[in-house]
Amino acid sequence: MNDPGTNLVALQINGKQTEIFQIIIREDNSYTGFLTELIGVPFVYYPKFFEKGKHQTDYHLGADCVALVVYGKRREGFKVPYVAPEALHKYTYVIGNSDTLNKTKIKEGDILYFGFQTAVIYKDNDPKGILSNNDVILHTYHRSDLPL
Repeated sequence: MNDPGTNLVALQINGKQTEIFQIIIREDNSYTGFLTELIGVPFVYYPKFFEKGKHQTDYHLGADCVALVVYGKRREGFKVPYVAPEALHKYTYVIGNSDTLNKTKIKEGDILYFGFQTAVIYKDNDPKGILSNNDVILHTYHRSDLPL
């Protein structure tokens, strides 16, 4: 169990399950490293708040696209609330758009905002500094073709 993400482990004594633990592994202490803690966490449309202001994402129970983006910043110590994608503009700034994409310099940790969906550039592969099909993003997304 060396891969980053949230893993559930059941403790069994004499063949009976006694406890379930979360083992959370992150890649490193960077913004994108904190995001890797959420690998394997289910997609939850509009995650909810629990007691004491804790969010489902804080408990590694579920996240949507914008909760992923916010989670990493909160883990870095920023006081960013969980918001809907439309409200993310209040906490970010634009470095490029679809018209300037070929001229926009990107880096790991940049947020991609599609209006209804957000993602984070995880690995900026060659060609460096340019968003391309070779880059890797982190995101959460639901699939409408999966059975419920």
